[in-house]
Order: sequence, then C-alpha cells, then structure tokens
Amino acid sequence: MPAYFIVDLDIHDRAGFQAYADAVRPVLEKFGARYLVAGPAGEAIEVLEGDWIPKKVTVIEFPTMQRAKDFYQSPDFRQLVGLRRRSARANLILVGGV
Repeated sequence: MPAYFIVDLDIHDRAGFQAYADAVRPVLEKFGARYLVAGPAGEAIEVLEGDWIPKKVTVIEFPTMQRAKDFYQSPDFRQLVGLRRRSARANLILVGGV
C-alpha cells in the first residue's frame, strides 16, 4: 500500500532550497518515490475550509510506508536535512494510502 509525505514549506532562501531540491531528487528516486504535487513557491493555493494557510505544498508518494521511513532515516537523506532547514521551514507528515 502506498504512503505519502505531505510537506508544507515556507522557503526563505530560494537558491539554497533549489540546491536541496536538486540533491534530494535522486535520493527519493532510489527509494521508489515520486512527486505528485510540487507546484512552484508562491503559486496560488486555494483554501476551501479551515484556517491552514500553507506557503507551498508538496506531496511525495512512496511504494510503501516502510520505504518512506527507510528514506527518511537513510544517511543519504539525513545529510541533506540541514540544507533544507537552512533554506526553508517545513511541516512534514507521513500518511498511509488506501
């Protein structure tokens, strides 16, 4: 069953974040992940209900929950986390698919 990272990003250093995005893509692919939603920052997000006002939403699909956890805990990803944290604030959740 697939699993999904849902990420709300507030990017404050576009060049730094682009470096992170370029570096993380092959690591994601190594774990069988693919982007489902990754619109450009600043693109309009329409809030239909509630008071959550995300800046940029990214959804990444993994083949299984375990592959998502393996990715998140992998040394390849862990070495990139600092780059992301220096360039953006993130809220990240992992949810199982149906």
